[in-house]
Amino acid sequence: YSELKEFDKAIDDYTAAIRLEPKDAGTYYNRGIAYSELKDYNKAIADYTRAINNDPEIAEAYYNRANAYSKLKKYRKVIGGVEEYQKAIEDYTRVIEMDPEYVKAYYFRGNAYATLEDFQKAIEDYTRVIEMDPEYVKAYYFRGNAYAALEDYQNAVEDYSRAINLEKAGGEKKTRNP
Repeated sequence: YSELKEFDKAIDDYTAAIRLEPKDAGTYYNRGIAYSELKDYNKAIADYTRAINNDPEIAEAYYNRANAYSKLKKYRKVIGGVEEYQKAIEDYTRVIEMDPEYVKAYYFRGNAYATLEDFQKAIEDYTRVIEMDPEYVKAYYFRGNAYAALEDYQNAVEDYSRAINLEKAGGEKKTRNP
């Protein structure tokens, strides 16, 4: 049902499977994906957490839970509080510990740092993305934003120019991680 984008039916099937095998991390993980597709981020986070508790080596569960935390924050449109972004940073960090070459974990952790106005850490993460994937257009763009926030306009302009040139050349067609 997930492949058919019938996420409610998929959730019903995953729930039935969990009743039969309550320790199967993969089923919780997959149900978490279905909940995320329905924008029910609280339930998605709960399922990713159950998947992690049952199998702490599933890097994608940390990654998707971090994304759900970030989306939950955006979805709520909360002004102030930083709890979801802090949790997202923790999960992205765990993914990076498990797989130091996970490009998108650095990228999204950089976004979370930038949202929390920790621009130096954001720059470090975007720089790591660029080192691993020199055609990652968005990493240049958002690193440029971070430099601009720190009033380092020379580096900001360089990154914006690089992003524009890469975009014109058709950059960022693929990254090495989902």
